[in-house]
Amino acid sequence: MTRIKLRRLWPLVGIGIVILLWLCNFTFGAKLQKQYYFNLTNSVPIGIYKVVPGSTVGIGEYVVFDLPDRIANQIEGRSWYDRNIPLIKRVEGLPGDQFEIRNYGFFINDSYIGPVFQADTAGLPLPQDHGVHTVRPGRFLPVAADIPNSFDGRYYGDVATSQIRAIVKPIWVLKEGF
Repeated sequence: MTRIKLRRLWPLVGIGIVILLWLCNFTFGAKLQKQYYFNLTNSVPIGIYKVVPGSTVGIGEYVVFDLPDRIANQIEGRSWYDRNIPLIKRVEGLPGDQFEIRNYGFFINDSYIGPVFQADTAGLPLPQDHGVHTVRPGRFLPVAADIPNSFDGRYYGDVATSQIRAIVKPIWVLKEGF
């Protein structure tokens, strides 16, 4: 086969691996769930993420976490959110870092990250807290800086590190979405 044909098959191979691991989940159950997370959203690269035991939260790390109840309750029932599926985002702020919304833009330590929208794609309002904020002790700021319409810390602010299920590293990802 030529390189072009192989390049076209690579995403299918990855999808096959995801399906195989998902099927193995029924056999290995909780043990597999504690070691791998599968991301099929565009908030971080689509793919397979492996839990890194003993890691500490740092800038640039991927974390799997649950939204705080106050935010989850606000967006419950929206087509793009399922409370039973944890989020995967990159850590872009730690205690002492400043973040703010100004002129419908999101900034971390005065660096522009991306836009802030008033409503989601269904026209429903998104939470926003304008002004300058500082990431508090025991918290982190999850952001998908490369995705302008990601539901991340630009809408709900910093999150308690106790909400983190795991720190993960990508082991196989698609460079492009579906």
